[in-house]
Amino acid sequence: MKFNPNQRYTRWSIRRLSVGVASVVVASGFFVLVGQPSSVRADAVNPTPGQVLPEGTSVAKEGDLPETQGDTVLTEVKPEVVAGNTNSLSTPTEGTEVSEETSPSRLDTLFEKGEETQENPELTDVLKKAVDTADVDGTQASPEDIKKAVDEDVNDTIDVPAAYLEQAKASGPFLAGVNKPLKYELFAGDGMLTRLLLKASDKAPWSDNGVAQNEKIPPVKNLPDGKYYYQVSLNGNTEGKKDQDLLDTLRTNGTNTYEATLTVYEADGDKPDLTKVVKTRNVNITLNGLVTKSDVKSAVENNVKDSIDVPAAYLEQAKGEGPFTAGVNHVIPYELFAGDGMLTRLLLKASDKAPWSDNGDAKNPALSPLGENVKTKGQYFYQVALDGNVAGKEKQALIDQFRANGTQTYSATVNVYGNKDGKPDLDNIVATKKVTININGLISKETVQKAVADNVKDSIDVPAAYLEKAKGEGPFTAGVNHVIPYELFAGDGMLTRLLLKASDKAPWSDNGDAKNPALSPLGENVKTKGQYFYQVALDGNVAGKEKQALIDQFRANGTQTYSATVNVYGNKDGKPDLDNIVATKKVTIKINVKETSDTANDQMKKSGMKPETPAPGTTNSMPADTMASSTNTMAGENMAASANKMSDTMISEDKAMLPNTGEAQTSMASIGFLGLALAGLLGGLGLKNKKEEN
Repeated sequence: MKFNPNQRYTRWSIRRLSVGVASVVVASGFFVLVGQPSSVRADAVNPTPGQVLPEGTSVAKEGDLPETQGDTVLTEVKPEVVAGNTNSLSTPTEGTEVSEETSPSRLDTLFEKGEETQENPELTDVLKKAVDTADVDGTQASPEDIKKAVDEDVNDTIDVPAAYLEQAKASGPFLAGVNKPLKYELFAGDGMLTRLLLKASDKAPWSDNGVAQNEKIPPVKNLPDGKYYYQVSLNGNTEGKKDQDLLDTLRTNGTNTYEATLTVYEADGDKPDLTKVVKTRNVNITLNGLVTKSDVKSAVENNVKDSIDVPAAYLEQAKGEGPFTAGVNHVIPYELFAGDGMLTRLLLKASDKAPWSDNGDAKNPALSPLGENVKTKGQYFYQVALDGNVAGKEKQALIDQFRANGTQTYSATVNVYGNKDGKPDLDNIVATKKVTININGLISKETVQKAVADNVKDSIDVPAAYLEKAKGEGPFTAGVNHVIPYELFAGDGMLTRLLLKASDKAPWSDNGDAKNPALSPLGENVKTKGQYFYQVALDGNVAGKEKQALIDQFRANGTQTYSATVNVYGNKDGKPDLDNIVATKKVTIKINVKETSDTANDQMKKSGMKPETPAPGTTNSMPADTMASSTNTMAGENMAASANKMSDTMISEDKAMLPNTGEAQTSMASIGFLGLALAGLLGGLGLKNKKEEN
């Protein structure tokens, strides 16, 4: 046969490969496909992850989660991926082109499927075969092109999802080129760890062990076959290890970051010349450790609450493109379960003491659903599926339905899924739990303004008994000179309860001991939680005082009337926004104080009067000199000494009979006074008759 000079030698060499050898090459997974983003980082995932559907759908949707730092909820994602950078998961898309520069080559013929593909898993056999790559435009990459590509196209760091490590096989392509040289054109095959080092892998599909035979990504444009080799060398206890030994060590180490060196060599025939280094670069590779299914089951059972009560404030401030509904009715990575501003964050028991910001604006750290200091990425996925008329709804549509429904309790199911090809495997439910979620409905500002104007009295008169029994740690001063939730305005035993007109017919117990039902400041059957806050601010020398200090000052002041202002505030980040006054009203509050001898003396001193000293042996009774004066007046000037003596005797006897306090003492004093007057009169008449007889 005449040799055709236009026919490439590479075509001749490929034809010399037997069909059986080609099948062996495919089975070994030698040319592992186009790579997947390095990881699903809690700080790199879109604010609102999208719904994950079985095939042809993306794992996350743009705008679900807010950008955060560290382990917070995350940066914006491109439509077809969970995260739009090297630290993200790819989306299953069929027939996706890696780039315009990536064209099929004769290398692709080695990926033809056949029965023999599954029969020989040995990658090493494949690596012994020479494979040619077509020149796209007739020119070959030079060493300078390679240096530039390594500098510009390779990531400084990658974060490898635990899912990839979990599914990796030693006989597969995952560790190809790691701690051993490999042809440079094979740098970014499907299922290869080194594929993730290329920036182009961010949007490229991934399959475990290269099973899907996704296209490889060329590390350099127009790279000639067999002229260059590469190796990624790891440090630490993984240094020099290969295949199953290396895979086992990576799994044993758990989540760990390795310093690695990427080196590109020239070829010496069909081998790398390790003395001729074209380019070298240092990179960091973080491999996320594996978490067992039993650990996940335990975490869901023990760390997730049975029910939650969501403040209306959170719903009021939520945005459809924010994180509030992330993971609700759609699937996202499990490590994002409790990002800042997420509804599902509230399901974790750890959220009780954790900060919150509306739409994750403050970028508070995400909480680990697996427990404190237990972290992983990309191995598991989850969703919280709601029932009723909110089932299946997402983002703004879900928020709108929540708001339309008002205060309502929903049944929900928390499902945690395993992974396949770095994506959720919806057929593999690892853990599940039923929960109830109560969403508090919204109340308009106009409704609050009307309630304050119509339901709050202009003035109140507080009985002295209420102040007498009040305790500093009790509810009496709650909401006075400090801000608390508006729904607590009229709890049992509270001073502010008396401001509501509805309190006139409502029961009262000192310090709320009887736990009588609270009254709604918005009116009967109008309830909400967490949307508004209030305080009643007093003037004078009680301004700013709280609890026991306020009670003590009330008592010291005695009966007094105070001017006060009722303010109702809006919310921000679930807390009162003191710059947002929704409603206000001026009121007067009279505090009655039960007077004791001390308080009476204090009041007399304030009025300029001197307190009188009662006669010995009497309390709150008529003084002895007053009684004597009255006696002299009733007896007349001619009263005899004997009458005076009798009067003194009766006074003395009367003193002994009087009790210390009460109305009985006053009555006995009156009887004694009348007896004394009568005796004086009789004595006077007796003296007169005696004179007449004489």
